[in-house]
Amino acid sequence: MQGSVCVGAELLMSMLANYCRNKGIKTSIRVGVVGIPNVGKSSIINSLTRGKTCSVGCTPGVTKVMQEVELDSNIKLIDCPGIVFTNPAKESSEVVVLKNVQRVGDIKDPFTVAESVLKRASKQYFCKLYDISEYDSFEEFFAKKASRMGKFLRKGVPDVVAAARSVLNDWNSGKIKYCTQPPETEQRDDVHVSAAIVHSDAREFDVDNFDAMEMEILNKCIVKNEEVLEVISSGPVEMKMSFDYIDTKKPADPVVNESKIPNKKRKIMDANDTSTVDIVMNLEGNQSLNKNMKDQIRKRKKQNVRNEKKISKLTDVLDGFSLETSTDNKYDFNKDYLIE
Repeated sequence: MQGSVCVGAELLMSMLANYCRNKGIKTSIRVGVVGIPNVGKSSIINSLTRGKTCSVGCTPGVTKVMQEVELDSNIKLIDCPGIVFTNPAKESSEVVVLKNVQRVGDIKDPFTVAESVLKRASKQYFCKLYDISEYDSFEEFFAKKASRMGKFLRKGVPDVVAAARSVLNDWNSGKIKYCTQPPETEQRDDVHVSAAIVHSDAREFDVDNFDAMEMEILNKCIVKNEEVLEVISSGPVEMKMSFDYIDTKKPADPVVNESKIPNKKRKIMDANDTSTVDIVMNLEGNQSLNKNMKDQIRKRKKQNVRNEKKISKLTDVLDGFSLETSTDNKYDFNKDYLIE
């Protein structure tokens, strides 16, 4: 990853550095990377840090909690889990599943969701993508795709369930390429207000200058001519903001450091803890269990004392035993060897 090319990384870094410089921020800023699942949020952070800082994968739920990554001394990136905006009144359950909210293996009815993918393009597109002949129905498509994949059940029946799940995997992994045109914005009364906000932030971001630099970078890239699906946009998202005011005058809860508690107080606290345990053990039904445990502990202590005594006697015997022979006790045949 250190030697790979990251398109637009220098441009984004310079934009954030320009924001810190014009705002006069001396500490650091935190930039959150937010989006729907499986769009490359963690991959962007890995590309900017030039390393495998965040875990990535083509399945939803890889990033479970927010984590903060320090890009440099002035910029910190926040990797967020995937967020999905749904509108039950306009969107069906199949559209929500196609946003990679649920794992493909957990989908109970993959046929309905896979058929919604097949409806988004012509038959020729999928025949060319999977190298199969033309089909008349979705069932025929799944059968031909399973045969192409080599997925068969008993007696040579094509596994159409595996074929349907593979279509969903191709949709989530990017094999089925698609795009969405920008939604048309309606004229509203708050256009002037939003224009004023953009004008106030234009100095920090310098959008016009960065647009020219972005076009220069894109013109240097090689574009492959590939057939891409066009997905209808669900429209702009309406966000509702709620402000939670925190009462700063209220004293915070004290944090107790247990390592600095005196020994006497700690003994009192431990005694209180044991009292609660004794209350539980004195309940009806636990008394016999408590008695058996005490008897086992007493027997174990007696056995340990016996073992220690045996070990001490054995060590005394070994201390008195020596393998060395003294020179004074030499064997004399005249005195020691007697024939009766």
